[in-house]
Amino acid sequence: MIQLLFAGRPTPHKGLSVLIESLQYLRDLQWELSIVGEVCKTDLDFIRGNANTAERITLYGPVGWNVVAEKMRGSDILIVPSNYETFGNVALEGMASGCVIVASKAGGLVEFVDEGKNGFLFNVGDSKGLAHAIRECIMNPLWLDTAKLKSIEQSKMYSWEIIVAKTLKLFESLISQ
Repeated sequence: MIQLLFAGRPTPHKGLSVLIESLQYLRDLQWELSIVGEVCKTDLDFIRGNANTAERITLYGPVGWNVVAEKMRGSDILIVPSNYETFGNVALEGMASGCVIVASKAGGLVEFVDEGKNGFLFNVGDSKGLAHAIRECIMNPLWLDTAKLKSIEQSKMYSWEIIVAKTLKLFESLISQ
């Protein structure tokens, strides 16, 4: 059983409704979805109104960072269907936890996902594109295992040590000019 995860705030720009809609195209596959964070009433009604998928979705509500980390470590795929995203911390945290990332082509998310290597990208708001990306992950378990390892490796490029070193190097080059 493939473990899917969504972690986010209850705002429309996080794209939970796109994820819920995409699950209708994946009813034939074996998956479970955990939703960490508060869910807005519209999304909650949509989840409850879809009997074909509702029984495979677990709502955890708002939880502490330790529970989020535990859920990430126990998940195969972290889904980030945002309409807009600045840096995409949740994607980076998921990668460091060994999740494959399926994310919308929004903001900083495109910087983390190496298409076909540690995850997949889809167009913002495209539930069919999201479903296709999730299907690709689920239908290729050997790829999924390899991609999880690549996610961990890719996340190391964003460690504090590396970011500080790159920032210092940039400052030094600017000062020397």
